[in-house]
Formats: sequence, C-alpha cells, structure tokens
Amino acid sequence: MYDGGAMNRRPAFFTFLALLVLASPVMAQVSADFFTGGGIRIGTSTTPCTSGVAGAIRWSSTSDLHEVCDGVEWRALLTDLLSTGDTPVTPTGVGYFVLTSGTWDGNLGGMNGAADKCLADLTANNWMGKADATTRGIIDFEHIKPFLCGGSHGCPYAVPNVAYYFAVSGDATKGGAFFTATSAGNGPNDASAWSGSTYFDGTKDFWSGNNNANGNSLFGNSAGTPTVIRCNGWISNSAAHGGTIGLSTATTSGRWASTTPTCDNTKRLVCFVHP
Repeated sequence: MYDGGAMNRRPAFFTFLALLVLASPVMAQVSADFFTGGGIRIGTSTTPCTSGVAGAIRWSSTSDLHEVCDGVEWRALLTDLLSTGDTPVTPTGVGYFVLTSGTWDGNLGGMNGAADKCLADLTANNWMGKADATTRGIIDFEHIKPFLCGGSHGCPYAVPNVAYYFAVSGDATKGGAFFTATSAGNGPNDASAWSGSTYFDGTKDFWSGNNNANGNSLFGNSAGTPTVIRCNGWISNSAAHGGTIGLSTATTSGRWASTTPTCDNTKRLVCFVHP
C-alpha cells in the first residue's frame, strides 16, 4: 500500500540532518541512505578538539578509526579491527604492561586460560601501579589480557594512544618506564631493551607466539603457523611443538619474537592491564 505520509516525512528528516551538520562546529560530513540498508556515515574533520566540540565524533582516514573529542584531543574508539572485543570501549587513564611472577609450560589452557593466569598472578602479587589499578577497578578479567598471539584470536593490541607502564609482578620497586601505543594499538615504537630496572629488571623471557611480521619496533601481527610458534594454540606442553618467546635484553623485534623453544619449557607471561 502506498504510504504518502512516509514519503512526506523523509524530506523533513533530511532537512533536519542538513541543519544538524551545518550547526556543528566539527563540520563532519554525515550521509544517510534509507533505501539500501539505512547506513549512516560519519565523515572526516580537521577541526581542533576543544571544549566547544567535546563529544563530537569523526572518522580518521589516517588510522581508519572513529575518533571522539574529549574536550582536549581526538581519541580513537576501539573497534573489532583492534581486538577480539575484550578490551574496554571507553579508556580512561594509563594502562600497565606487567611481567608475571609465575611461569608455565606451553599448555596455558588456550587464550582464556592465559588470561586467567595473568589475572591470578597480578591479583596475588604486588607490582608498581597496582594500587592505582585497584582504585580504578581494572584488575579483572575484562581489563587484564595476555600479551600473547593465539590462533584465531590474532595478536595483542593495546588501547590506541594510551601510555602503558612497565611493572614486575612480585616486585613493586621495579618498572616505571612506559610506551605510548600508536593510533592503531601497536607499540612500543622504540628500540629500548626491556631489561633495565625501570622495565622488567634483568634477563627475562616469556611466551609471546609472535613471529614479527609487523616490523622491528611495533608488535602485533597474526601470521605464522600456530603449532610451530604457539604450542598448538597454547594447549600443548609437548616437545614436539614450539612456542615463540620474547627476550627482555633484545632491542628490536626480539623483545617479542626471539627464539622458539619447545613447549615443555616453562616461561613467564606479560600481561596488559587495559584502562
């Protein structure tokens, strides 16, 4: 049945959208197609983020992410492109990058098992920044994730543009250095070894499963054979399988992709504490 009223309402709605765009100081381009799926596209903007445009959203063609103005700067919003959806959508404050006190063989119980181990270790031990993380309520399964590549889960990403502080579980006097994640959630974007007292304090190695397809200064990729570099999806402690480790004394990609020992060896984990 022909609905003349519906047709008359569409021009009024488009007029409303046009007035909304013209009134916005962000000057983003908004388009809506109600005939082929109802998609709404948020466009790009070069307007500086100030208190006058706080809450505005734009699309960044540089990072391929939506960004929101917090009144001071444009901050990237998390999407499924960055993670498996486990990390917080609205980050506040700094994060932590913590070396565990415990060690485990390659049978971590998969990625969820590794996350459980991170949470248990960081809950049981003191570490630099724990008091802050406790106050902010981020010592939980939602915020603590392993710095570990795992099959279909891909590889770890940090929250974009957030500073992550190094810490050592079991020793609150070690740590304090930090890296700031890129707009795509990679890091550390430098060549500093992680063996100093403000990092992981000494020669330490840990399971990573990373094969370094992303370069010498940025972690994060998903290539490689899981059985060879990830202990068959982190469920094997067999000498027939291997798992790539990171080494704290390295200065480039060896920090997360050093050697591939067999999965019957025991290694630490490094854990993200996302804001």
